Amino acid sequence: LSYCLDSASSMGVNLMYQQVILNTTPSHQHASSLSLMRLMIIVFNTPSAQVFGIISDYFRGDSTSAADRLVGLQKTFLYTWPISVISALLYCSIVKFYRKDVEKAKEIDRR
Repeated sequence: LSYCLDSASSMGVNLMYQQVILNTTPSHQHASSLSLMRLMIIVFNTPSAQVFGIISDYFRGDSTSAADRLVGLQKTFLYTWPISVISALLYCSIVKFYRKDVEKAKEIDRR
């Protein structure tokens, strides 16, 4: 259920990624740019649930009680919040360079 909700909530971001790629690359490189973007999403996004599980298992230890599982999960979320901050900073960098990249792509298409 959580994977379904995560996928549904990130659909808008995925569309934004595609639009950024299409706007900032020359038209003759769209296919390769989108393929590279999809490969990066698969490589970096797919194992994220497993990574969180490994970190949670580390904090939980050998215990099998539900309370210890919850504490391990809480610690995992507590200690991995900087990932969201890094993501927000990367979005800000996209906004900063977006206009220049679009202009460069249009210039290359004109040539």
